[in-house]
Amino acid sequence: MSPGLLGDDPLRDLAASEPEAPKPRKPARKAKAEPSAEAAPALRKPAPRRKRAPSAGAPPAPASTSAATLGTANLQAGAAGPAAPPPAVGSSLTTLEARFEQTLEDVQERLESESGLEAGTRRRLEEELRLFGERMADRLESLRPGDDRDRQAVASARELLTLETLLRLATRRWLRRRSLVVDAFGYDPVGARSFEPLVAALVEKYFRVEARGVESVPSEGPAILVANHAGAIPFDGLVLSYLVRLRHPRHRDVRWLVENEAHHFPFFGTLMARLGAVRACPENAQVLLERGAVLAVFPEGNQGLRKTYGERYRLQRFGRGGVVKLAIRSGVPIVPVAVVGGEETYPVLWRTSLFAEALGVPFLPVTPLFPLLGLLGLVPLPSRWRVAFGAPLRLELPPSAADDPATVSRTNERVRGEVQALLGELLGRRRRVFW
Repeated sequence: MSPGLLGDDPLRDLAASEPEAPKPRKPARKAKAEPSAEAAPALRKPAPRRKRAPSAGAPPAPASTSAATLGTANLQAGAAGPAAPPPAVGSSLTTLEARFEQTLEDVQERLESESGLEAGTRRRLEEELRLFGERMADRLESLRPGDDRDRQAVASARELLTLETLLRLATRRWLRRRSLVVDAFGYDPVGARSFEPLVAALVEKYFRVEARGVESVPSEGPAILVANHAGAIPFDGLVLSYLVRLRHPRHRDVRWLVENEAHHFPFFGTLMARLGAVRACPENAQVLLERGAVLAVFPEGNQGLRKTYGERYRLQRFGRGGVVKLAIRSGVPIVPVAVVGGEETYPVLWRTSLFAEALGVPFLPVTPLFPLLGLLGLVPLPSRWRVAFGAPLRLELPPSAADDPATVSRTNERVRGEVQALLGELLGRRRRVFW
C-alpha cells in the first residue's frame, strides 16, 4: 500500500521506545564444585566480608566458600520463593498513548492539507486506521498486566482502538462541524447547513424574496435552471439554492456555476464552494448532471455582471449556446428562471480597472456607496427580490443536434426569450424597488 494518511508505518518507532515485557526467570543452575584451596584465595576479595548468622538447623558454611558460590546460593534461594510480579504496564501504556496522540495529530495535519475528504479518501483513511488499531492491539496483547489496575487500563486502551473511535478522534478538530465526505467540488453538506440561519436571514428578512413556480423544478432527476445574472457581487445562485431547498416539495439541493474570477477569489471562492458553487465549465456541469443534480446556470456570465444601472434587466447574449448543447446531449429539461431585485443591490454607475488586476477580478464596480464608504460600501442594498420559475422546456432533440449550429442557436434564443418574458412580467408587476 502506498504511503497514506498515516504514513508508511505508524508503529515503526514504537518497539524502540516501548519497554520489553519481563522475561521468565531461568531455573537456577546447580552450584559448581568447590574450588581448590589454591584457587580459593584468588577468588576472595581483599576486603573482609561480614558473615551472616546461620539459621537454626542449617549446617555452617565452609570457611573456603567463595563469593561466587554465595551468589549462586542466593539465586537459588530467590528461585525457591514466590516469583516476583512483572512490572506495572503504566509506562508501556504511556508510550502507546503518546504514539497514539502523535499519529492522530499527523492524520489531522494531512487532512488539513486535503482540498476535500472524498469518498475514496474516506475509505483509505478507514483502512489505514483499522490496520493501525490492529497493530496497536497486538502491542497491548504483548503486555503482561500485573494487577487489576493494569488489566483495567489495558482493557480501556483496547476499547479505544475501535474503528469508530479512531475515526472520531482523528477528525475531531478538522471535521468538528463539517461532513466527513466533501465532494470533489468542495461542497460540504454539514457546513452548508451551519450557514442556513445566516442565509435564511439574508433571503427572508433582508431581501424579502417572493418566489412563485418553485414546483416547476422536477421532483427527481437532473435539470438545468437558466437564469439572468444580476449584481456586481451576485447573490442569485445562493438565493436560488435556498429557495429550491426550502420551498420545493422535495427540498432538492441546487448546485450553481460561478465564473473563474469568483471561484478563485480568496476566501469568497472557498466559502461559495462549501455552500454548493462550482467553477463554470462543461466538464463540471456534465459530471453534476450525471449524478442527477439540479444545476443553476447563468449564461450571461461576466457580461451580466458588467451591466450598468441603465442596462439593468436587459439580457445579454447567452454565450455560444453551451447550456443548450449540454441539455441536448444530456437529455435534461431546462427551467427558465427570472430574478428581479438583484441589480438594485449594487447599482453599478460605471466600471473601473484600477486595482482590478491586483485583486484578480475583471473590474471594480463604482456604486453610490463604493468605494466612497470603503468596505462598508460592499454591503448590498436591501432591495426586495422577486423570483419566477417558468415551465420546464423539454427539448426532445437527439444528441447529434448539439453539433448543429443552427439548431443550437435557435434553441438558445428560445430559452433566452423565455427568461426575458418572465423578467418583463415581474417588472410589470413591481411597484417599488425596496418595499
